[in-house]
Amino acid sequence: MRTLVSLGCPWGHPGRVFARAIWARKGTVSLWDLQMLLSCGCPVAWCSALSAAKLRGEPGVEAWLRGLWEESRRAAAERRGRAGEP
Repeated sequence: MRTLVSLGCPWGHPGRVFARAIWARKGTVSLWDLQMLLSCGCPVAWCSALSAAKLRGEPGVEAWLRGLWEESRRAAAERRGRAGEP
């Protein structure tokens, strides 16, 4: 994965790769695999990813993803707050 990223291979439509990885048949893509995608910079469309996680039917994946989404929202709010400071 890291080699493809270093070669500049595009991710395609933003969020599609990650959501499809979640939708993959249970057991074919692990939580570790999803974490690897994120660490390589795979873009996430949160609504699609959360919907896919719910359909996947693994509460651990859905809870992990929801935690990341909330963390992402907090970080974005902090950045917006700092941007407005003098």
